[in-house]
Amino acid sequence: MDRLLDRRLLLAIWAAIFLIKFAIGVAHLAAVRKRIERVRLDLSPDIYQATNPETRKALDKFALSVNETFDSYQRKTQREHLIGAGVYLIAALTSLLSFMAVLRGIIWGKGIPVPLAKSIEI
Repeated sequence: MDRLLDRRLLLAIWAAIFLIKFAIGVAHLAAVRKRIERVRLDLSPDIYQATNPETRKALDKFALSVNETFDSYQRKTQREHLIGAGVYLIAALTSLLSFMAVLRGIIWGKGIPVPLAKSIEI
């Protein structure tokens, strides 16, 4: 039971939680930079000579529609990744503050509350 209450174990737990949340936040930020390539139909005019003249217009319209869908999806996922990154980085900061609070308790009296005014020198 003493091991569960050991402050060094709490430090290790808070450090692990901080690192995990920070890594996930950074992964979300990295995902924001990923881009979907635009669809381009680079077919030669010779291919269209034997077909309906409206074929090129239809294919261009199709490519435009696909690109608009990709752009919409990309904006949505980028927004979601930014929100996720922000939430995870705030959670990582909270874990870091908890780590520092436990460390402060170890350094200044094994959990004895120390008034804030005495712990900060200006």
